[in-house]
Amino acid sequence: MADGYPGGSTHVPLLELSGNLMVEFGRNLDKYPSNRYSRITPVKNDYGTYLRFNPLDLARSSNIPNDGLWAPGTARPVYTDQTLGFEPKTFRTTRYNYGKPLDKRGVDLANWPLMKMETDALAQQAITVRSYKVATALFNTANYAASHVFSATTANGAGFTQDGTTADPRIKRTLDYGARIIQQDTMGRVRHNNLCLVINHNTALRWSAVREIREYLMQHAEAWKMITGDRTGNYNAAYGLPATLYGYTLIVDDTFYNTHNPGATSPTPSVVVPDNKAVLCLAEGEQESVEGGKSFNTVHVFSYEEFNVESFEDVKSRVTEINVAMDYAVEVVAPVTACVIENLFS
Repeated sequence: MADGYPGGSTHVPLLELSGNLMVEFGRNLDKYPSNRYSRITPVKNDYGTYLRFNPLDLARSSNIPNDGLWAPGTARPVYTDQTLGFEPKTFRTTRYNYGKPLDKRGVDLANWPLMKMETDALAQQAITVRSYKVATALFNTANYAASHVFSATTANGAGFTQDGTTADPRIKRTLDYGARIIQQDTMGRVRHNNLCLVINHNTALRWSAVREIREYLMQHAEAWKMITGDRTGNYNAAYGLPATLYGYTLIVDDTFYNTHNPGATSPTPSVVVPDNKAVLCLAEGEQESVEGGKSFNTVHVFSYEEFNVESFEDVKSRVTEINVAMDYAVEVVAPVTACVIENLFS
């Protein structure tokens, strides 16, 4: 049954609604952390090709140090085995729709922005699903080489991260271990100061209580801002953590989703980023990238249609159906620029 609403009047153009949703949801860095560690690539077709970063070719020299040697008076050397460092891969987008019927009289007489309120609710569903897909792709170990998936205990060589201290900085050693793998396998193109660290809220809360982090914050130049409540530019202040940790941009993804049916008793929400895991990845430059360009960023969303609001009138039943359509694909474009860290805690 369509929801009916009493009172007032309202009219909001659908194009304006679509634009609002793009700003409030599709590019919102505060409320939807997955927008900070993925890059959006608008595409003109639902099927296409992207270039996967292959850094081995960029540093290839099979005859070092004489590769490229061109002696005077000899023919210019021709190399047919050299590549551009990128290999073509394909993507195919999938279309999604989130809709709801509304009583026509309720829409016409509502004394608040009813259409905006309802499309915002649908957009919330859409961005939650996309955030889940982005996080799932990023944390899926099948997307990475075996050396890019490791246990924290292996990395720091001394146990789980909850027992780290200033004298025994296990979190730092774990992150540096992953950064060295990425730096080595990207032939030095990606260094630790380019990387971001993605964790969920449970990991953030546990780390904020670890002695290593507390002692780190005591010596942090911006610690006074966190103590006095100045959270400007720091999305992580709510968890007692800095914006950067040991030089890595820290992203706490606290996006939740609910799989329970309406009316379920005691529903328990789930998190899109798994517990007891972290990912070091690359997410730099503009939030929106150009189709066909070369990118070192780890995760991309190839978007054919994004937050497109449409309405349909059922004159006979006097019902207005509103819809938010999405059509996109999530791809790990450069798996070599990321590492999955498992078993952070015992």
